[in-house]
Amino acid sequence: MRRTGKLYGLTLLSAMCTLYAGIMVAMWNDNSSQWHLWSDLIPQGFGMASVITTTLIVGIPPSFQMVS
Repeated sequence: MRRTGKLYGLTLLSAMCTLYAGIMVAMWNDNSSQWHLWSDLIPQGFGMASVITTTLIVGIPPSFQMVS
């Protein structure tokens, strides 16, 4: 990602997903349906997992990264 920037779009999309889910969670009220409560958490989980993964790829020098 450092050299090519290929994951830049993924990071932005993930951040937008997380922001969208946060806004939807903020709009919960007593009348929110059960599926609405659960479906708002899914983009939050995927978004945060992706943002954390891509930032760890960028933030850790290759000499400290483990090879699997």
